[in-house]
Amino acid sequence: MQLHCSKSRAHILGHPVLSQIKAGIHPCIVTNKKDNDRRGAFKNIPLHGAGYCLDPEFHSHDHSACPEALQDLFCLCDKVHGAGSQESGKAQLDWSCAYKAKAGILQQETVWANAAKMPPEAWYEMYVKPWHPELAKVGMRVLSQVISASSCERNWSAHGHIHTKIRNRLDPATTEKLVYVYSNSKMVAGTRDTDELKMFAWDNEDV
Repeated sequence: MQLHCSKSRAHILGHPVLSQIKAGIHPCIVTNKKDNDRRGAFKNIPLHGAGYCLDPEFHSHDHSACPEALQDLFCLCDKVHGAGSQESGKAQLDWSCAYKAKAGILQQETVWANAAKMPPEAWYEMYVKPWHPELAKVGMRVLSQVISASSCERNWSAHGHIHTKIRNRLDPATTEKLVYVYSNSKMVAGTRDTDELKMFAWDNEDV
């Protein structure tokens, strides 16, 4: 009996599919890895790292230990002021020589004490904008972003509107394309009359 179990276990471990899975080359593993990489790239946008570098709450942190966050900050400076522009370079220089070094008005302890009592974008407008407008523009733009799940909720609502109990055999690629068309049609319509969108018979199985 023990010999039989050993042979069965050896047969299972030697199965070509299991070997592919262990080696990470099986199609299901490769597909899942691509999906995870795509989701990770979507979540890790420059806004997160730039916010970490610009938020006065984390001023005392050693940002040089996180080069990815610095790269995100420089990327946002280029997006706000234009890639390679003098304003972008000035914002990056002011962050290093003024903000991190606590130069000028930022030497006062009351300035940093007030950072814990007011919104960060208001802090930038009061204490940074008069002396370093390029850096303040980036800080106010980044730190004024509101944390919200509205976009996710809208996306799920669109998916539920299209992938219904009747039309439940749509493959993911087709569903994604239909959601893309539906969402962008609503954006194009804007505040105009939405009668054009009613022409889509979403309850029709043949659509």
